Amino acid sequence: MSIIVMLSAFSTVTAVADQKTDLRDKHVRTYIIKGNDAYNKGDYKSAEGYYKQALTENPKSAAANFNLALTLMRIGGNNANTDNPEDKSNPTNLAVDYFNTVTASGDSILAQKAYYNMGNIAFGREDYQESINMYKEALRRNSDDNNARQNLRVAQLKLREQQQNKDNQQNQQNQQNQQDQNQDQNENQKNQNPDQQPPKDNNDKQNKDQQPDQGDKPDEKPQSPPKQQNGGSSPEQGNQQQSISKSNADKILEAMDKKEALTRKKVEQNKEREKARQATSISGNPW
Repeated sequence: MSIIVMLSAFSTVTAVADQKTDLRDKHVRTYIIKGNDAYNKGDYKSAEGYYKQALTENPKSAAANFNLALTLMRIGGNNANTDNPEDKSNPTNLAVDYFNTVTASGDSILAQKAYYNMGNIAFGREDYQESINMYKEALRRNSDDNNARQNLRVAQLKLREQQQNKDNQQNQQNQQNQQDQNQDQNENQKNQNPDQQPPKDNNDKQNKDQQPDQGDKPDEKPQSPPKQQNGGSSPEQGNQQQSISKSNADKILEAMDKKEALTRKKVEQNKEREKARQATSISGNPW
């Protein structure tokens, strides 16, 4: 008899717990519906409040966490850039925390969307390696997501471009450092030997003594070398002038080619930026 009473009491406790769970879930769903309505009207501040109330009822609700993260992205700006991802005053940074809660919830559909949006956030920060990682996680959960695949390709191209720019800047810095070092060495050598002059030729005095006395021949003057006319007084000198002109022409053509290549590169970069801007939009509607 006592066993029957105990079983009956346990059943009553379970029923009460189920009722509380059902009531809690009902409240969560009510707040989410209100939040969705405000979100769709563009009233993101009100939506944020409703979703937070839902999380007060159930902090592990995947839908409430996902919806709140989307709302914070709207408030903070889709690609809000910040030098400090740990700064939680930035709504976009805070959104990442809620997306991470979604990925740990076990809801594979919302987890895939959360990874995709975290990839967009990382892309907006120009953290292309992180965005690549997030897009790959999204594709692992839904290999048919063409948007994630396209964004992954764009992020890979941007990462390659970013690394090339860093390498070029490092090379330029190394060259500048080497030039500065050479200049310092030359300055040090000058400072160490300020009075040192080039050695004079011992034959200077002898040559001077052997020169004829110009005072005896006042009409004689040193002869100047012949003046050059029209590119030189000999065929060899004329050919040298032509060679210099051709070299200058080659340099001009090379500069024009580089300028044209740079223009083409800028056009392609602008196309990639526009493609990336369109691709990295907020994904998904509130649930």
